[in-house]
This record gives sequence, structure tokens and C-alpha cells, in this order.
Amino acid sequence: MGLQACTVLSNVNHDQKLFEPGHRIDLDAEAAAILIDCGAIKDGYDGDEPAPVDSAKKSTAPTDAAERLAAITATISSFDKENNDLWNRSGAPDVAVISKVLGWTVTAAERNDAWAEMSKV
Repeated sequence: MGLQACTVLSNVNHDQKLFEPGHRIDLDAEAAAILIDCGAIKDGYDGDEPAPVDSAKKSTAPTDAAERLAAITATISSFDKENNDLWNRSGAPDVAVISKVLGWTVTAAERNDAWAEMSKV
């Protein structure tokens, strides 16, 4: 199975490289489908190929709890509510997908906190 050329719409960490919006990223079909569904990339690439950001500049998890919560909340907000691949069986956002989009590990507790905050609105 080959790789799929896609355009990055929001920061994506892949193979220790940060791909910023406008960059080309080549992914297997499964990874591409997940990131397309949550709006991080789009299928196809039409531009010149910029180089990915140096791995030393890759995205790291915010150390401030409020910043982490805000990033997690923003990611969950971008999820398509109709796409079952983004949600777990209990209806909560999938922690693995959130972590993949953000490029750092998100705990279930952090997801739960963000989800609870969003449910208050």
C-alpha cells in the first residue's frame, strides 16, 4: 500500500517532524483518514513542497495546565461529531486521536476535564 500526499491545515507531528500548515505530508491511508476527518490535513497536495520544521522545533506539550486544556478543547471542537473514528464507545473523544493531532500525549483525565468544560457551554 502506498503513501497518500496531503496538505497540512494545522500543525501535525509525524516521524519526529513538525509539519506546519501548507506543508506536504505523505501518510498511509489509515493515518490520513483520521487526520482528514478531524480537519488537520486535506487530501491532495498542489503546491511546492516546503521542508518540514527541524525536529528540534517539534511541538511539545504545554507545561501550563490551562494551555494544555485549551489545546485539547480546541482539538475536540474540531472533531466531526458524525465520524465514529474520532469518538470512543462511550461517546467521548478518543484520547489516541487527540494525542495524534496535538503531537503529545493526552491523558484520559485531561480529555475528561476538557470534555466536561465543553459540556458546560
